[in-house]
Amino acid sequence: FATRPCEVGPYETRHTVQNTLKASVTFDGVGLHSGKPVRMILKPASADHGICFRRTDISLGDTLVPARWDLVERTALCTRLVNTSGASVSTVEHIMAALAGCGI
Repeated sequence: FATRPCEVGPYETRHTVQNTLKASVTFDGVGLHSGKPVRMILKPASADHGICFRRTDISLGDTLVPARWDLVERTALCTRLVNTSGASVSTVEHIMAALAGCGI
C-alpha cells in the first residue's frame, strides 16, 4: 500500500467513519497468474488516505495505483487496476473483499 494519499475519483465521497489497520502485515507467496514470488505489505494509513497499491518492482512513471472503480480495466478472470501512467495491479478483488469484510 502507499505512503501518500490517493486522489479522490469522480463521484466519490468521503466516509465520516474511517478504519485502518492496527499494524503492518506482510504476506509472502507465489503470484496466482505469474507463478513468480510476491510480497504484499499492508500498512496502516492516515485519515482520507484511501487504499492504494504501490508497485516496487518498477521504477519508471507513477508506481502508485489507487483502488478506484474508475481505474478498473476490462480483463478476463481478474480485476485489474491501471493508473494513468500504465502501472497496473491484478487480482485485487480478494484483498479488497477481505479489507471490506474487516470494515476497512
